Amino acid sequence: FEAEQLLMSNVGDAVDMNDVRTAINDYLGDSADRSWLREFIGIGISTRQLRTLARCYLPPMGTQASNPFGAFQKIAS
Repeated sequence: FEAEQLLMSNVGDAVDMNDVRTAINDYLGDSADRSWLREFIGIGISTRQLRTLARCYLPPMGTQASNPFGAFQKIAS
């Protein structure tokens, strides 16, 4: 599950949606941990749901958050 761990780490470090897009593209392009068993069972991360969740807390592509803790404040409120 190294590819999934790297994806989650990269998305966790994302500053904007461009970082999320890059992390997802890297994940989808990585052939590591893609065995027939995983395909058969359907184990994986939903990149669609990951993008939807990230949009709730990160600024759009090309913009930087003025407050780096804005996502945490949004969660707390």
